[in-house]
Amino acid sequence: MVLAATALGKTEAPSLDRIYGDAISALAPLASPAELALVRSLEDDAGKDTFLHRFWGARGTEGDLDGRLAAAEHRRRVDEARRRFGTLEGDRARAMVLAGIPDDVTVFGGCRGVIRPMRIWWYQRWQARALLGDPSAEGFYLVFYRGDDPSGDRFVQWSPDRGMGALSEHDAPSSRRTAEDLLDYAEEFRCFRTGQEEAGVVAGALRGAMPRRRLESRIEASRPEVTWLDAFRSELAAGTPEVGGWPVRVEPVGGARRKTIVRGTVRVPVSAVRRNAEGQLFDRLVLRGEARLNGRLLLDRFEHVYHLAGATADDAVELEFYRRLRPGTVEVKLRLEDDAGLALLRSDLEVEVPVMSEAAAEPAGSKMGLAGLTRQRVVTLATFPTVEILAPVEDPVGEVEVEAVTTGGPIARVDFELDGEPAGSDAEPPYTQVLDLGERPERRLLRARAVDAAGREIAVDRLAWAPRPGSFAVRLDLVGGAGSNGEPTHAEARVTLPEGEEIDSLEIFWGQRLLAADTDLDGPAPSLRVPLPALRDGAPKAPFVRALARLAGGASAEDLVMLGRGESVDVRLVEVYASVLDGRGRPVTGLGLGAFEVLENGEVQALTRVDAVAELPVQVVLAMDSSVSMRNRLDVAAAGARRFFSTVIGDGDRAALVTFNHDLRLAVPFTGDVERLRLGTSGLEPWGGTRLHDALIYATHYFGGQRGRRALVLLSDGRDVESDFPFEQVRSQVLEAGVAVYAILLSVDDEATRSNLERLSSESGGASFAVRGVGQLDGVYRRIEEELRSQYLLVYQSSSGGRRGEFRRVEVKVEGHRTRASRGYYP
Repeated sequence: MVLAATALGKTEAPSLDRIYGDAISALAPLASPAELALVRSLEDDAGKDTFLHRFWGARGTEGDLDGRLAAAEHRRRVDEARRRFGTLEGDRARAMVLAGIPDDVTVFGGCRGVIRPMRIWWYQRWQARALLGDPSAEGFYLVFYRGDDPSGDRFVQWSPDRGMGALSEHDAPSSRRTAEDLLDYAEEFRCFRTGQEEAGVVAGALRGAMPRRRLESRIEASRPEVTWLDAFRSELAAGTPEVGGWPVRVEPVGGARRKTIVRGTVRVPVSAVRRNAEGQLFDRLVLRGEARLNGRLLLDRFEHVYHLAGATADDAVELEFYRRLRPGTVEVKLRLEDDAGLALLRSDLEVEVPVMSEAAAEPAGSKMGLAGLTRQRVVTLATFPTVEILAPVEDPVGEVEVEAVTTGGPIARVDFELDGEPAGSDAEPPYTQVLDLGERPERRLLRARAVDAAGREIAVDRLAWAPRPGSFAVRLDLVGGAGSNGEPTHAEARVTLPEGEEIDSLEIFWGQRLLAADTDLDGPAPSLRVPLPALRDGAPKAPFVRALARLAGGASAEDLVMLGRGESVDVRLVEVYASVLDGRGRPVTGLGLGAFEVLENGEVQALTRVDAVAELPVQVVLAMDSSVSMRNRLDVAAAGARRFFSTVIGDGDRAALVTFNHDLRLAVPFTGDVERLRLGTSGLEPWGGTRLHDALIYATHYFGGQRGRRALVLLSDGRDVESDFPFEQVRSQVLEAGVAVYAILLSVDDEATRSNLERLSSESGGASFAVRGVGQLDGVYRRIEEELRSQYLLVYQSSSGGRRGEFRRVEVKVEGHRTRASRGYYP
């Protein structure tokens, strides 16, 4: 699969020598003397790259066995230290690399003749616990005071063992003055210009500052045994280790004035690419390169960024780039790295670049043409065709119709295989096949292959069936049948519990009427038996009997038997999250099932249940615009985002932060740690244009196939610039994913952008907010939080006769009120 590229604009790409030099110098605060000595002795790039992998791998922890997460966090700290201080020299830069980016910084201006100017850094709990290895740590301060050295960073880290004399303008360093003495003295001379709040921060910092030696000793204690160096030296002795020995090709494609355009391709195994929670590709890769004529004259230096999102059946992803080179013998050096800066590939090529008079053909599907594709810096976002098998039932038997839904394309047909044997094909959506699975549930493997017109497999999905006695399920049976009509007399529900789980409740319904409920159930197989109403003339009738089981953790399972059929049916329940608003736009709570009317494709649906979902967990992705147009308000917007995370994320909730400009970055992956989310908004630097559409696609893919309440909060102040995806494709993918979009339009004057985002928000069940300044963001975030906490979950069994894969329109009505819900779904 070839990924087309989109030009980003001309910038100066760093040399490979500088990349390696920067990476090695950044290790200095963390590495042992033996580690530093060895890496500085390495001369070839492949050896340096292998060292970096082994260095972080030796520091791997549970959940981060290869150390990539630690390497990514270290890189973020280093980048921020260089941005703030211009160098990694000096106490503040070193402390940032060791301890991380502070959650809050207080600038104290000092007082001439009394107390020196200070910079006070505060670290939240999760940083303190991660650094100190103490689960009870509640945070700590680092204090820096202005020293007397006029060169470099004049701020020196202060430790309590240095005493108050180091902070005083007139005391000797050996002064026995206490912190209270110094604070009283500063108060007397009115050094705290902003009042008691500033005085309180300084007092707290002086009493709770972490000693410098403790910070550095903690880093020393966390260093792995240097025995890993022995294994690495053995690798070097056996020959230079190879980094990513994957196929790389550079070939001429045509002339351009007195130069030749070449196309390069790198084939990356999908096993090397990071994935999201659902196992789909979700990664950011950077390809850096240099080209020299006859090994000496620098012809070109470039950098390309590729974003991968989605699933692919191919065993590799092909990255493509175009360059314009002078004819001759050209040495090309390539380095492909992941988002943590670790090399996936290091390759040296010698290419004979010929003189070509015939102009190169424009690449198919490219919006920029060759002129755009040969610019120095390129960013591309690629998604992939997908196929997904819809499981009909958990443990199917007999003849079962299975269906596969697809996205992307072009897809010519879907082939089905059962236990490795061909089981039929379908060339038109919906792609279905009838399978005979036998009389008893047993382990079976179903495979669906989407192929293109040439018969090439472009997407695949697998579904394994097996009896799973340990899974959470409820089984409903109608028993009896001894009456005059031979009809069932009782309903019996039996629950299968996963190991370690506890049941919260078990209920049996006669249509919409609750027949029985039990919340005091024990044992590994809870059950409930209840008599059914007599099925005779004049008795209440119902179309079905339903059993609903809930676990203590909130998960639920259902089974349903249609009356008159005497058999269980596949319950394809549709879940719709809806907000109900009064005339002033405030959430309406306390409504019951009878207040709602739901229509699907214009047909009224019978609601199975309505639940208030205030306590159900929510998953939120905040996508924040960090383009150059945000330069005067990004800091304030980031502060608003920190407050938003603090209020909206509760127990069980998770959130992630995506930032976008010309580039797309997953700044903080899904986490329930509010302090980590808050910290992720610090240090954002505005630059580049606004790839709005691509950011929406990227963030939507990050949710993967996860279910439940999912909200994508978008903050942007500009129209889309140079995205790979048009708006209609964005709309289709967002609606298909079932993600509610809350768009915050910050002084957006472009009518088309405003109209598109308002439409997307409305159709997805979210809302749009037009604000004129960042000062209004707190109010908007509060409204989003209130709406998420006051929603209703509407559940019904669809009666629509529409084909699967076709969009089904949904409308939610509540008399006297406005509603917000997704306008539809793809079954």
